[in-house]
Amino acid sequence: MAISAKTQQALTEVSGLLAQYLAVKAFAQLQVLISKLPPGELILAAEEVKELIAQFHKQKKRQLTVALESRLQQTSSIRVTNSTQAREIVNPEPPRESWRPFGLSQAATVAV
Repeated sequence: MAISAKTQQALTEVSGLLAQYLAVKAFAQLQVLISKLPPGELILAAEEVKELIAQFHKQKKRQLTVALESRLQQTSSIRVTNSTQAREIVNPEPPRESWRPFGLSQAATVAV
């Protein structure tokens, strides 16, 4: 899964605003982007978001970093694998309700 075109466009807009010294608008747009992106896509875009955050002044940088880290912690069960071909999202844990020890039926696991 790659970063969507819409997200990439939003990141480019924030970068353009920073280049034009419109930090207030860039800050607002980046805050919204961090809060609204779906978890998987936020993980994929995190490095680009961090690069943008680094361009802000100290206080704004701190606020954006806290917002990003908070959202990333909420998505801690999802991890991203990087390869030269593409980036994809991998869920490391099987769903809890469907897990059973190998070779046992559902009735056997309930009886144990």
